[in-house]
Amino acid sequence: NTPCPMRPCYTLSQVMDNPSNYFTSNTTVVFPPGHHEVSTEGQLVIQNVNNISLVGDNNNGTMMKCVGEFGLVFINITNLNVSKLHLSMCGAPMSNASQLVTNLFNETYDPFTIISPILSTFSIYCLHITNFTATNFSIYHSKGIGLLGVDFFGVSFIQGAVFVNNAPNCAFVFLDVYSPIETQVFYIIDSSFTLGELSGLKYLHSPNDIAAGLSIEAVPIMYDIKSYIRNVATCDNNGLLYGNMLFRVNCKVTIELTKVNCTGGGYDGLALKLREESAECQPFEVITRHFYIAHSYFGQIIRRVFSLALFWQFETGKRHF
Repeated sequence: NTPCPMRPCYTLSQVMDNPSNYFTSNTTVVFPPGHHEVSTEGQLVIQNVNNISLVGDNNNGTMMKCVGEFGLVFINITNLNVSKLHLSMCGAPMSNASQLVTNLFNETYDPFTIISPILSTFSIYCLHITNFTATNFSIYHSKGIGLLGVDFFGVSFIQGAVFVNNAPNCAFVFLDVYSPIETQVFYIIDSSFTLGELSGLKYLHSPNDIAAGLSIEAVPIMYDIKSYIRNVATCDNNGLLYGNMLFRVNCKVTIELTKVNCTGGGYDGLALKLREESAECQPFEVITRHFYIAHSYFGQIIRRVFSLALFWQFETGKRHF
């Protein structure tokens, strides 16, 4: 309900009533400057369009503080840009998004068979995004997970992101679905994930396989994934089993960590789990994984039975890497 400094201008309630009227391809939505209290309940769903930008104020960004259950949902978008938006105390029930996915994809492609929809809420949920850019944005004190991304194709670039005290902070899941793009490239740069708490979100196939800070679950065997994590802090997160950072990867995956601070919190450090259970990943010798760490720090584990802050878990017992 903030007075509009420019026209055309719409309230959030107006847009949520029929978002397809406002979010067509090649649309840029500019949020007014300042701090805004969001009393609107539900999900703003943007789907099946190309070239969408959500941009906050050019100077200090736009802060949206939720007093109800509100979340942003992006589905099946090519070229999505989010910049200078800051969300606080937001979160919509994930179960409400299940029908959206069912309507768009057949039952063989259903991320809710991987992630329980009943036990969590989200501030931002992204599904099937090609070329994702998010810069200078933040998510604080969500009622559930801060950002959940499922299937990012092409190039994903996240820079200047701040996640604080979400439950958990951030997770990206790559499912085994077809992509016309053979290699997916994933950058997280100059960002922080701190004070995350793992609550209800659980992976059904392995209930504790998620970190309170930053998780990347790479199931695919149909394409390569290259992840570059540079100048990133994942500190003081408290999880059920993994605290600060978890990679659970399969087949051909490249991971580079440069200037990463992964300290403090419960179940501290970095966990790398290598998945080889799929028959299509054989023979093992043809699998290519590149894992690189430089100029990074991993603190002491304070509540884990392992003695190392950085540890590998090979699910089939193999030690080739």
